[in-house]
Amino acid sequence: MLRVRRRRRSAAAAATAAVALCLLKCRDGIRSETLPLGFALARSVTLGQGSALAQPTVLGQGTAAALEGALAQDELRPTYIVGAIAAARLALLRRGRRAQNTRRQAAGAVPGAGGAIDTFLVRGPVDASALAAKCAKFARFFDLECMVFLSCGVDAAIVAKAAGGALGLHGVCPVFIAECQGVIGWDTDAKGNVELLEESVGGSGESGIVVAAFRGGCHEPSCVDEGAKANQGLPDGRALHLVVRASGVPLTPPSGMIYGGIAKACYQLKHSGDLNEVSQFSISTPFAVLSAFDRRDAGEVASECLSMLPPPATPPIAIGYFSCPSRGRNKYGEDGVETAAIAKQGLGGIRMFGMYAEVLGPPADTPPIPCVPELTEWTSILDADPRPGLELHSSASVLALYGK
Repeated sequence: MLRVRRRRRSAAAAATAAVALCLLKCRDGIRSETLPLGFALARSVTLGQGSALAQPTVLGQGTAAALEGALAQDELRPTYIVGAIAAARLALLRRGRRAQNTRRQAAGAVPGAGGAIDTFLVRGPVDASALAAKCAKFARFFDLECMVFLSCGVDAAIVAKAAGGALGLHGVCPVFIAECQGVIGWDTDAKGNVELLEESVGGSGESGIVVAAFRGGCHEPSCVDEGAKANQGLPDGRALHLVVRASGVPLTPPSGMIYGGIAKACYQLKHSGDLNEVSQFSISTPFAVLSAFDRRDAGEVASECLSMLPPPATPPIAIGYFSCPSRGRNKYGEDGVETAAIAKQGLGGIRMFGMYAEVLGPPADTPPIPCVPELTEWTSILDADPRPGLELHSSASVLALYGK
């Protein structure tokens, strides 16, 4: 009886593979070297740093020939063929859906060694339902590590309702919210990076929210509750820490460079759906190029940063851009001068995320810093710290190119 059951299972599996192979042959011709169907055995493939996906095992040429021979000799019973056809059709349907989902994702959304950062700007007026609709796509990502909402003129409660409602993003990953004087982000309709600034600091007063989703197995989020130590939670072994604080300058961590800004208020969305005010949140990343500038041209700085990215890491997956309110429209008389200058350096299609605030970063107008763990780690108290100091700027911009 056991042998009969085994023979039946083997025949069913062989029939499924054979019929699927015939369906593919009729459709596109036999492609035995790349057959992403559900009947293939799964194997683990490393993605980024530690994430893994189940990928189908390749069907060899010999196996393909044997299956065709079995069909030709009519060795596969009709009883199994019916079920095999259904299984093969289901596999092809799933394959089509995966391809459709891939096409819907933005260019560069497939995570590499540097992970992925999906970001965009939602221009005001913003309500919870509109924001939830814009963020609905993130609910399907299996590798979501952190969600950041940079808000200009939009109440944090609206963000909490959108992210913590039907989407339930706060149950998947940490969700951080910062209320800002202004934001910089990618406008999908305008197909470019746009600046919004409050009237109180010389802007047009337009509201909006920058959404940034960090994913891919490479980004590590952390936060500091009120009253905790200033650099508590910043992980070791990460080269760049994006830090958003409610006030003050954080202590220098043992490894990595810090950049970011001072927000009007910082929050983390708790699992209960309530807003918890925090003094700091951060997202740490393995690789980027960082620079701060005051008197230098934004385009020249961006060009230097881009030249320091190794070829495998280009183009960057995103640009972190934090600027002081004294710049932008207040310095140039119009919006978008620095973002346009950066775009002209071959970075026109790269999405930015950031905010207007007092900014944290290295000394201004110094050479760009390649942020890799080996170069941004202080290994001994007997040696001088090899990293440039951390400063709080009131008239500079800070640029971070995230390598892919």
